[in-house]
Amino acid sequence: MYPNYPDDPFYTVEETAKILKLPVTSCYDLVRQKKIPAVKLGKHWRISREGIEYFTFAQKTEGNQSHTVETNNVILLGASREAKK
Repeated sequence: MYPNYPDDPFYTVEETAKILKLPVTSCYDLVRQKKIPAVKLGKHWRISREGIEYFTFAQKTEGNQSHTVETNNVILLGASREAKK
């Protein structure tokens, strides 16, 4: 899907930054602001292919307007976050 990256279901913030051609710090900021949907596994953030696609699609269709993504129903290893509450 993305050149030079395995077709994994999740990417690190560093890999996502390279894919999007952004500084790593900017990518972390977008994750913290929930503009790029991500899940935190322990200390580490993971971003799905779909999250990257959503972010790039939103940027293309809406210009540079900010977007907040509701991530309460993100599927994490086969179980939704709502199920874990």
